[in-house]
Amino acid sequence: MNGFGSRRAWLGASWMLWCWSLVAPAVAAQERVSLAQVLEHADANAPDLVVARARVEEGLAARRGAERLLSDPLSLEVGAGPRIAEGTGEDFDLLVSLTQPIEVAGERGARLDVSDRLRERRESEVEAIRWEVHREVHLQFHVAIEARVRGEAAERRRALAARLAEIARRRFEAGDIPELDVALATAELASAEQEIVRARGILREAVLSLAEASGWPARSAPMPLGGLDEPGEIGDDATLVARAQEGHPILRALEAAVAEQSARVRLADVEAFPTLDLGVSFAREGSAGSPANYIGLLFAGVAIPVWDANGTERAATRAALSIAEVERDALRGVIEARVLRAAAILRAARERVIIFVRDVLPGFERSIELLTQGFDLGELDALEVAGASRRLLEVQANALDAFGDYHRALAELEAQVGTEVVADAAHDAGSETAGGVR
Repeated sequence: MNGFGSRRAWLGASWMLWCWSLVAPAVAAQERVSLAQVLEHADANAPDLVVARARVEEGLAARRGAERLLSDPLSLEVGAGPRIAEGTGEDFDLLVSLTQPIEVAGERGARLDVSDRLRERRESEVEAIRWEVHREVHLQFHVAIEARVRGEAAERRRALAARLAEIARRRFEAGDIPELDVALATAELASAEQEIVRARGILREAVLSLAEASGWPARSAPMPLGGLDEPGEIGDDATLVARAQEGHPILRALEAAVAEQSARVRLADVEAFPTLDLGVSFAREGSAGSPANYIGLLFAGVAIPVWDANGTERAATRAALSIAEVERDALRGVIEARVLRAAAILRAARERVIIFVRDVLPGFERSIELLTQGFDLGELDALEVAGASRRLLEVQANALDAFGDYHRALAELEAQVGTEVVADAAHDAGSETAGGVR
């Protein structure tokens, strides 16, 4: 690894942290699931993604409606009434007419264009939401790993506290230490028990959050397979900004929204053009006392748009287009700053992880062993052991916090770039050896 020593050094140092965590019985009984499996399940079942795919039907339905050749209905009019002539008798008049409005300004083509743009926008929104789901599942997966490791560390802490309490009781019975030391060791054991309860609650919350994000059934919320990831290189700022500006899924969705609103503006404009009314009529003119007259007519008519040529709809579509353009341009305007800020935060979090792995963790397990031996041999009293063990636990918690901050910062950067910025072998993980310490 560049600037991070060899991979062997990483694995050895990280193993020190891993050794500080034993598998909790409740966790060990549950089958673990790889990141690739959870991502595959999320792609088919994540609630937000399912809803987004359903919305694609709006474009398909609009297309089916726009394909009709005649959008306005055929009109039928029938009129009849008596004709009475004084002194000559009675008769009746009859009028039957059929009228069909014909669009002549390209309205059908404009509607087809709107339906296509709507479908493209919905499909681009599906891709944007698919990325958001992918990113959220990725983050929640690593949050659950962190919670699981904390739970395993809490189990190890309890084992250590139980061992120290047993040593304290033995030394007290031998007259080596006062009863207060036994009380301190017992209190540490009780504190370790409480930490286990807390850690299990946090782990349960984390796996349920992962289930929610991925659409996994809550009753069998997925326990993540794997361990703490090796921080990877993220590339230079210019590359990250370019990737965000060129291919961010949300930006593509906003571009599709602008295209749709542009099509709606054109549709509103052409719909302001009057239709041509073509018709045929048949009339019978009664004539009391003489043969009736029969008249057939073909006629054409057109509305004269003097008062309002679709003014409300045209104004509304132009306002919607303006809003869509502003939303797109606003994202373009802030995307560079957001990417650079997220990248700076991620680099700082990565450096914290490197410091812990390089300078702290290699001697961590040895410190625990020396602490236990010192108390067993009487070189340390209970108060010294309690203070030293709490300091070591604080170091361990800080290390886990650093890993957690790293993954949260990575998720934030990926949210701003719109794609993955660190290669993750865990996407194809099928075993405990993929993607870092497993």
